Amino acid sequence: MQICDLVPIGRLGRKADKEGFIDFHADAGFKNNLIDISEIFLIFKNNRVKFVTLLAVDNARQPRIKLAEMDVTAEAARENNVVVLLTRQQLKELTGDNTEVAEMGMIAWFNNEPVGELIDIFDNGAHEVLVIARKEGKEILVPNVEYFVAGVRENNILLQNIEELLDL
Repeated sequence: MQICDLVPIGRLGRKADKEGFIDFHADAGFKNNLIDISEIFLIFKNNRVKFVTLLAVDNARQPRIKLAEMDVTAEAARENNVVVLLTRQQLKELTGDNTEVAEMGMIAWFNNEPVGELIDIFDNGAHEVLVIARKEGKEILVPNVEYFVAGVRENNILLQNIEELLDL
């Protein structure tokens, strides 16, 4: 798994309570409950990634979570603003979305011709960007928005309106 396979959903707070819970501050776009999630990823300021087990979720007031790894909870509270991430598959299951999502290794198609292989996905702050490796060694960056991505089906990415991108 690569970092581009993970989706940020929020941040952890700055202190853990005596029961071992720490506040969870969801990003504006994340409207789901973590109650059905058992594992999450955390990214610390020095870019360390930890895979942790979620023991409990408390949504009484401010959402709080309890991790099985108490040392990680203490470390996250000390560091403050640790990023919480889910895999694309977890997010898909959580939202009940049955559409396919772009994943590494998929082939991108345009006008019934293969364009290249998806080698990376990154977020530019506004949306995801697909990095597609062409056969001739070039890479093209395709914004993952409806205007350019018609859909993802059967492990293929269907592109549209990319004539100008291919000419770069």
